[in-house]
Amino acid sequence: AKNDPEVRNRVEESCKKILRHKYQLGLNNYEPQTVEKLNNDLNQNRYYILKQRLYNEAVTMLANKKNILPIKKNSDNKIAVVTFGNNNSVSKRLSEKGIKNTAFLLNSNASSEEIKRTAKQLKSYDYVVLNIRNTSSYPSKNYGITPAMISFVRHIPNSTKLIFNLFGSPYAVDKFNFGRNLSSLLVGYEDNVMVENAIIDILTGKMSPKGKLP
Repeated sequence: AKNDPEVRNRVEESCKKILRHKYQLGLNNYEPQTVEKLNNDLNQNRYYILKQRLYNEAVTMLANKKNILPIKKNSDNKIAVVTFGNNNSVSKRLSEKGIKNTAFLLNSNASSEEIKRTAKQLKSYDYVVLNIRNTSSYPSKNYGITPAMISFVRHIPNSTKLIFNLFGSPYAVDKFNFGRNLSSLLVGYEDNVMVENAIIDILTGKMSPKGKLP
């Protein structure tokens, strides 16, 4: 093939095209760029602000019965914040914003006994803010939804209003059988601190949800 005039012409034509584009970009006078300030250039605050704004506009509210959100500060309602995940940062941040609550932390694979014991404790609470975290974007992993999470939702007392925050795919919503106590449902699509920021702002009334299901 290397002696084929047609092949040789095609190769030369392609090479000239590439060289022409490089010339147009000024790469014939290429000067290596310093990488000393590259980290600062890539981590400018304006990029984080833009990223946060995108997450703010993504979080979707699928239910808000009787306008239960935003949660009222300094009310007489007893609020429990239950999180399936590694920490209960949502509880801490709500407390910092004047919303008193009691934190409960459950492992994604909590035992049946622990599920029932925790659910029983919720009978004395008016609101349960349930955060589903450590999720997955993969259907093959059931979107990170475990039998413990599904069971816990079933065991929440019907007398308690449920504020459900899903830090994951909206497809995971169908994994749960909600009772009549479901009062609010927020979908964050992912599990990260920027989604948490957005959900906290919606729960406290600093921001209204703007997202729509794809």
